[in-house]
Amino acid sequence: MSYKNALHPCFGAVRCELSRKSQLFSSYFLTAIFLTVAPNSIFAAEKMEVCRQSWHQLSDDDFAVVCESMAFSDDLGDREEFSWFVFARVNQLIAERENGGLTGTDLAPIWMTWPTDVDTFSNAEAYNFDATPRVALEPSIEKKNLQAGHIGTADPDAFNEEVTRNRISYNYLVKEGLTTKAGVKDFFESNSFVDMPTGSIELKASWLQVTAGSPAPEGAFTFQFDHGEYWWRGLHIQIKMRSLSDPTDVFYSEEPSWFWSTFEYNGNPGIKNIRENLTTQRAPLSEARIEQILSTVGLAGFGFDRYGPNGTQIRFTVN
Repeated sequence: MSYKNALHPCFGAVRCELSRKSQLFSSYFLTAIFLTVAPNSIFAAEKMEVCRQSWHQLSDDDFAVVCESMAFSDDLGDREEFSWFVFARVNQLIAERENGGLTGTDLAPIWMTWPTDVDTFSNAEAYNFDATPRVALEPSIEKKNLQAGHIGTADPDAFNEEVTRNRISYNYLVKEGLTTKAGVKDFFESNSFVDMPTGSIELKASWLQVTAGSPAPEGAFTFQFDHGEYWWRGLHIQIKMRSLSDPTDVFYSEEPSWFWSTFEYNGNPGIKNIRENLTTQRAPLSEARIEQILSTVGLAGFGFDRYGPNGTQIRFTVN
């Protein structure tokens, strides 16, 4: 089932699918059990098994509910596996023929159809989630700077980092008026905190421009944007898994609510040393398991295994 099909309104209830197919012991059945039985009555291991069988078939909000235990597991291996689930979900491929897609494949990841910061905060028109992948790079800077050629090529910075968000995140920001300065002011006149909905996903992609003096590394994905060719350095992921009983305590509570992970191209300078010697919240998966996860959503052999997570994070830090 594709990512777009997983957003079908009937799927959230799961019973719609069950009534049509009656597939006992299938992932649909396991998901239905989870969504209809009180969470406290199912052991954490069983919850994670449901997640492992249905992660690729759920809407973003159901995915967060079903996979919460795995995302917040004390076992770093479970968390690393969950990070691959998220990475595979957001990178499911759709057609992009205008500029040739990733590395000339005519395919691009689904997140390239999501609204950027520019689309969210600088556009009064409602965003069209059914649009084809964009071919204009929209980093979190003013467009005039982009057009003037102020694009970093050596190091990641605000000039080549592009933030995107899923429908849940975007709809909440628009509904609450948090996309304009005036709206933010009005919001905080009657609210003391922002509590993003469960299933909200925000991504930050790092792109570096390909030039004669700064070529793309062998094996890294490239994309021909309207302003030039760039190679995809990495993707930072954050997903809201649940709300706290006291949302104002989100920065200090030991109870996690958000999940973070950053995937980078495995050949990035210094990344091997960082992962092996400087990162503690990490437990690499086997190549076989990574291939199995990517194969589930049709990504095996495409090159996504050339990227990997630098670890996971489930709590804010003070320092």
